[in-house]
Amino acid sequence: MDVYTLRWPRWLRLPDARNRSGDQIDRLIRTIAIAIALVALPIALSVGASVYKAHSEMYALQAQTRSNITATVTGDTATPDLRRGSARVGVEWYSAGMQHTGTVRVPSAVKPGDSVPIWVDENGALVPAPKSATTALLDAIVVGIATWVVAAAITAAAAVWIRAFHMWLRQEAWQRDLDRLLGTD
Repeated sequence: MDVYTLRWPRWLRLPDARNRSGDQIDRLIRTIAIAIALVALPIALSVGASVYKAHSEMYALQAQTRSNITATVTGDTATPDLRRGSARVGVEWYSAGMQHTGTVRVPSAVKPGDSVPIWVDENGALVPAPKSATTALLDAIVVGIATWVVAAAITAAAAVWIRAFHMWLRQEAWQRDLDRLLGTD
């Protein structure tokens, strides 16, 4: 039977007396970067939750103020979009006590006189369909993940910059010591 030992990664182990101080600084920088990324996680979750709440309320209001009605195609099909299989056509509908006209994207097979579904607001104006609660959830997930990725990327970039600066300082110290040793300073 094989025995495996679980150990901390070498770059995350606690410093000991055999390590140079520069190695300890590098390890400390990595540890701090990981800690900041972990602290950013609940912050990103909170941002996502607030986006979900705001968008859910906004989409619920849209669902209450918009209605699906039928409009009649009035004109010939405009230039069809072959990639989408649709075209923009003129339509008219009756809503909010008035006759309205506008253009909408419909399947390219419609003819004048056909009925097509449209969404209107309380004033009868043409509007997009209300978004669903699922869309609010997707918005929140995307914003939460983006928030965490940005925080982690900034932290990683700062850690890389600090490490590069530290390496530059170390190389300068080596060069000074070598210049003193060779008497070229």
